[in-house]
Amino acid sequence: VSGDATMSIVVIAHNKGGVGKTTSAMNLIGELKPDLIIDLDVHESLSVINKMRPDDKMLPVVVCKDKKHLLKVMSEADDNGQDIFIDCGGFDSDLTQTAISLADLLIVPANDTITERIGLLSFDALLTKLSKNLDKQLDARLLLCKVHPSRKNFEKIDELLENTHHLKRLTNVISYRAGYTESLEYGLGVTESVATRSSPAGKELTLLANEIKSLLVK
Repeated sequence: VSGDATMSIVVIAHNKGGVGKTTSAMNLIGELKPDLIIDLDVHESLSVINKMRPDDKMLPVVVCKDKKHLLKVMSEADDNGQDIFIDCGGFDSDLTQTAISLADLLIVPANDTITERIGLLSFDALLTKLSKNLDKQLDARLLLCKVHPSRKNFEKIDELLENTHHLKRLTNVISYRAGYTESLEYGLGVTESVATRSSPAGKELTLLANEIKSLLVK
């Protein structure tokens, strides 16, 4: 993403916890290499993980706890033409809604269990409300996470998405693979670690990142 003439804003959000936001965010950050990372999670997960990274690989993470601070940080990044990656927490708030409304690409991690399908309907309803308030269509890309590596078909989730107003599925997924958690123990994305870069997880993540990059240049 970095290096483009126009600044891009990638936001990871879902109003349900435990869907894979932090794991997805850390791994994508390692490939997208944004100029600025904004942590909106109440647990400050990205900030904590960042401290586990080697000193020479520390990420430019800023924690924003209120809307005023968020808009100030984003305005300064805009002035500098910086690409921004925002990780929202698993809750609905004015802060999260502000980030969602400003996204060039909104990514929603989830898997296709019944409870998470219900959560996606709730998130789609939130996007409907925000779209109405902003008088513009807000769309998001579903990122399937923690699925079995052999899974290729996701009929139930695809059927659900056909009945949503704002959600489409990314072609590539994040499977349930050891490589993702192994690298995260050192604060690294799977493609940042020499031990996992060429692993099935690393190859999978590279394909996903390339798909996201292609969406950002359209």
